Amino acid sequence: MKKDGRLLKLAGICLIFCFMAAGCGAGQDGRASEAGEETARINEYTVTQEEYNFFYDMNKARAASDFYSEYGIDVSGADADWDTENEEGISASEYAEELTVQAITRYAAVWTCARERGLETLDGYSGLKEKLEEVNSSGSGVTGYGMTKWTEENLFMYLYQDLESRLLKEVGENEFEFSEAELRAHYEEMDKDSLALRGELRARINVWYCADESAADLPEVKQYLGTVYEALTGGDEAPAPAGDLGIERLQDHEIGTGMTGLDDMFGQAVLTELFRHQEGDVFQGVYSGLPTVVQVLSAEKTGGDFESSEQAVRNDLIQRKYGEMIEDKMDKVSINWELD
Repeated sequence: MKKDGRLLKLAGICLIFCFMAAGCGAGQDGRASEAGEETARINEYTVTQEEYNFFYDMNKARAASDFYSEYGIDVSGADADWDTENEEGISASEYAEELTVQAITRYAAVWTCARERGLETLDGYSGLKEKLEEVNSSGSGVTGYGMTKWTEENLFMYLYQDLESRLLKEVGENEFEFSEAELRAHYEEMDKDSLALRGELRARINVWYCADESAADLPEVKQYLGTVYEALTGGDEAPAPAGDLGIERLQDHEIGTGMTGLDDMFGQAVLTELFRHQEGDVFQGVYSGLPTVVQVLSAEKTGGDFESSEQAVRNDLIQRKYGEMIEDKMDKVSINWELD
């Protein structure tokens, strides 16, 4: 976990909020104990101390998780010392503040880009609270996620995602234009095994797999499947089935995109691997937790070339350009005090 250039560029914003927190009586974990009257303006987006606290609370769990996974420092408990520093001299509180400032600044960038294009947005944090009261009122609500009662956090995330979807659609349809040469160049850069480019596949396979996940690590299971693999790669017949070990065998099984037949997670994992193979191949691995050997009897792949994937390539390039647009807006952030 290291400070990247973006976090260093945002240090000035972090200092502003530190001053705001100091004026409001900040607690040990970096969260201000009172909302305060002072505000900061990031581009055209006004941030109150109350909103800072809201973003801080959303990022605090990630900060604790990062500190524990990276350094073995546990700050998740109620009595945890958030002034504890990692080996880079950054305290958990400081790291949480950096994540918070980064999150606020990105949201401000998205919000500003949307407003510049005439898209409807919330009127800051006060608008979120008003929307929350509205959707939780009798006979009112926001559809999505099957929510019957919303909290500030899940409503914010829902509306944030919706805002980004509308902004992405707006710039994708009206601003981002690509020549065929640009699209072809991007196609060459893309992962050909990705879902966007893998095309269609229909295959017939023989499959040996341990259906009992609790037995997956047994030496006998590994030995049996190893024997199957060695026999098939050597051109020999596979050994007799071993049902007593929980081994299942599917013969001449048809599998393909848009088809069912195997357990969904397991089948999709095997299917993904099949795109890397051709008729006559034998491969083994652990798919969805199940040790497996697969013999490819036939495989017919279609699509995946530029001509059949042009729209997928365009969509991927739109996503990249959108990300660059938001990054650029964050890099050019302006910060101003606004005192009531």
